[in-house]
Amino acid sequence: MRGIRNLRLLPQECDRTKLGGALATSVKNLSACLLRFAREVQKSDAWLARALRIIRGLEKKVMRSFGILALIALFIGACGSSDSVKVECTEEGDRAQLAATRQDIEALVGEAACGALEDCRFAGLGAKPCGGPWEYIIYSVADSAALAKPLAVYNAFEADMNQRYEYASDCSVPNEPMLACSAGRCIDLLQGGTVSIRSDQVDEPTPVDPGRPRFAMDMAVAGDAFTLQEARVEGDIVALVVGYSGGCEAHVFTLLASLAASKSIPPQHMLKLVHEGNGDACEAFITSELRFDLTVFRGLYPGLEGVAFRLEGVEDLLQYTF
Repeated sequence: MRGIRNLRLLPQECDRTKLGGALATSVKNLSACLLRFAREVQKSDAWLARALRIIRGLEKKVMRSFGILALIALFIGACGSSDSVKVECTEEGDRAQLAATRQDIEALVGEAACGALEDCRFAGLGAKPCGGPWEYIIYSVADSAALAKPLAVYNAFEADMNQRYEYASDCSVPNEPMLACSAGRCIDLLQGGTVSIRSDQVDEPTPVDPGRPRFAMDMAVAGDAFTLQEARVEGDIVALVVGYSGGCEAHVFTLLASLAASKSIPPQHMLKLVHEGNGDACEAFITSELRFDLTVFRGLYPGLEGVAFRLEGVEDLLQYTF
């Protein structure tokens, strides 16, 4: 029990007898004591080396699961010293460490490349004080191995911060993503991009890059007034010409698409354009052309030649041929 013998290196406040019991009964209690010890080891490189020897000794005997050990290693790395950087073990320092780890995760996720739906995965990110993740990230299955450790570290470290700093949160649960592979990227069908037009863009004929539809179970979403002057499908793009009052604030348009489709051939999806004017009190009448990319529907119906859309406010069906 080499790891047990190394416990003699712990400071007096971590009672070794209690740790022995914790080793047999509660990894959680042991990790809590080691975290307290980790806050002490930042005093010198010699103390840091002693802490690392303890962790290595305990690794094989206790830490069959990666999570707690990774949390301890991360904490020591955040609160330790090096030749160029010394980070104090404070709430601000912990937040900075958490943010840095998130950046590493986002860099690994990258474009979340895919060739088919089977290439896409999602995982919970963060730890709410009330339980569960704050959000979900979508990534390529090819990056699963590289993401496993950073995700475990990030989630465990934030959970520990919740306890140490007595954070609170609501108990709402984020919606799990509805995955799709579109244009070579893994996406969430429930989080479609919106089109936002700033006041300095209103004179441009096509002011912004295309968004994509956001799939929704409930299409009964209210918005601000606008007029739909024209709707047409050009290749993979649906172009919508709209008119609205404003000129002083950004105006956001979201194209909702029904999750359910008719059983006809081709299938029909309901579309609804929703406008958010951000309380713009200016009265200029603005006309803009909005564009939304429809290629996500190709992935939903790989064996068909196209789909049709019934857009609210437009009498005729819009036909999209793949």
